[in-house]
Amino acid sequence: MFIRGRLVVGILVLGVFVLGIGIFGLAQTKQAYQLTMGTGGTTGSYYPLGGAISQIVASKLGVNITVRSTGGTVENLKLIEQDEAQLGLAQNDLLYYAWNGEEMFKQKTYRKARIIASMYPEYIQIAVREDSGVKTVYDLKGKRINVGAPGSGSEANARQILNSLGIKYEDFNPYFLSNTQAAAQMKNRQLDGMILTTGLPSPAIMDVALQHAVRIIPFAEDDIEKLEKKYPFFKRAVIPAGSYKGQSGDVLTVSVRAMLVCHESLSEDLVYNITKVIWENREELAKIMAKAKYMDPKDPVKGATIPVHPGAKKYYKEIGINVE
Repeated sequence: MFIRGRLVVGILVLGVFVLGIGIFGLAQTKQAYQLTMGTGGTTGSYYPLGGAISQIVASKLGVNITVRSTGGTVENLKLIEQDEAQLGLAQNDLLYYAWNGEEMFKQKTYRKARIIASMYPEYIQIAVREDSGVKTVYDLKGKRINVGAPGSGSEANARQILNSLGIKYEDFNPYFLSNTQAAAQMKNRQLDGMILTTGLPSPAIMDVALQHAVRIIPFAEDDIEKLEKKYPFFKRAVIPAGSYKGQSGDVLTVSVRAMLVCHESLSEDLVYNITKVIWENREELAKIMAKAKYMDPKDPVKGATIPVHPGAKKYYKEIGINVE
């Protein structure tokens, strides 16, 4: 009886010990994976998308992601390069420039980022007040136009596009504001329009359209051909009719891709699990952030311009998709 009693007590103690180790291990796992994600401005697309990803990953994996509002792609890549962020959202064209030391990255290459997934197309959008008199891109001359915050993807794309079409910053009055600031100044008639690279619809343009009639400026077919030839990351795209209040017809433009990237040092298992959770819960993700519906399961790293993380590759191989 005594021996049996000691045995029961021993089993109970062992059980408590094992349970304690399990709880401690779980706590350590969660503590080890306190990640930071660089996104964008609070009225843009990156910030809410980052929040949606954070919510899904936390609920399914128990991994906490702090979503950080930033200036966009360039700042996100800097944060990853400086080991201050482990995840980020970025334009695929700027990822290429960062990797190869081109454009705004001529002083320093950034090569710590790796791709997890391609998220959605980002459209170059030129929005003007309807009473501005601007009907084509060439009518921007002499106008007050926001081209985006310094060093932002929007500013880089605006400069590339305008230069390719023979329009220089000297030809109009360029402003270098965030989308939120630009929307406020358009509403106050301090700006005639803005150029931005973002998903559809743009909260900033929608904000202006609540107060003023807005026109989305199309590109001509020959202009699209020029842009695609000079910048292969630009792809012909259409902003569908009805994307904005008063937009009665489709608008021809070009687009790039928004990519989810991570720090190269993240473990293969962690990135595998994050990739798996995001794709297996894509519909739930789209309910939180509609732009996730543009993720393409048949081409999960569409537009990749830098290496894909081994953990993401592992998941894609598992579902029958080989990526480089």
